[in-house]
Amino acid sequence: MMYIRELTFKSKNGKHITDVIKKVKDHQKKLKDKASEQNEKNVVFNPEEDPLVLIKGKRPILQGLKVRPNLSGKKSSGNLEAHANGFRFGSQKGEQVDITFKNIKHAFFQPCDQEMIVILHFNLHKPLLIGKKKTFDIQFYTEAGLQAEDLDNRRRGGHNDDDEYEQEEKERAQRKKLNEEFLSFTRAVEAAAGDQIEFDKPYRELAFQGAPFKSNVYLYPTVHCLVNLSETPFFVLSLDEVELAHFERVSVRNFTLSSLLISLNSMA
Repeated sequence: MMYIRELTFKSKNGKHITDVIKKVKDHQKKLKDKASEQNEKNVVFNPEEDPLVLIKGKRPILQGLKVRPNLSGKKSSGNLEAHANGFRFGSQKGEQVDITFKNIKHAFFQPCDQEMIVILHFNLHKPLLIGKKKTFDIQFYTEAGLQAEDLDNRRRGGHNDDDEYEQEEKERAQRKKLNEEFLSFTRAVEAAAGDQIEFDKPYRELAFQGAPFKSNVYLYPTVHCLVNLSETPFFVLSLDEVELAHFERVSVRNFTLSSLLISLNSMA
């Protein structure tokens, strides 16, 4: 069998050969775009391949959650329900997203101990199509802080240290309540789902600063990952996919490499 590797064409009409070359390149581009589009459709998670099995009776539910990325142009708020083989989020606008356990690569529960939001985050094997964009990460959260008050208004209203202390106590109580609600939800899901899903939790005491994208953020080790879930774009790195770790500008004043490795080994 023989193949032609290269052909050379000559033409006395330079404009004609230029037009032919342009048409060939345009056709090649169309073929590549079509192949890329087809490949993209194949990669995106297809709900028909693994449909959600609904539970009609009592099931774990978290109400009044917001979702990132937004399902539409504005922030979406709704309820997250756990079913037999996954989750369903339904917004107040009637939007709906199904996430099956098989498509969840990593699941995280991040309490609002030192954050303004309490988070359930899912990192996926196959991306979901949210709007017109693919996403490998979908997050459900509730804001933990009470509505901020203007300090001048508080002074004019006669607020004192006792009022501020009472406000702080209310915020702590709210944070505790939200953490307990989310923790109870994750435990109920794990108990019902068996070994289909397990929620990982970031270790705040081992956090360090890094810049996985453009901005500097705090990175938190978990049992299986290194994550930043509080800010977008989200960062989720599976530790079992790391082949080489390079430490740049490591300062002994911040931490020792041996203590960090010991801590990571103890979590694994």
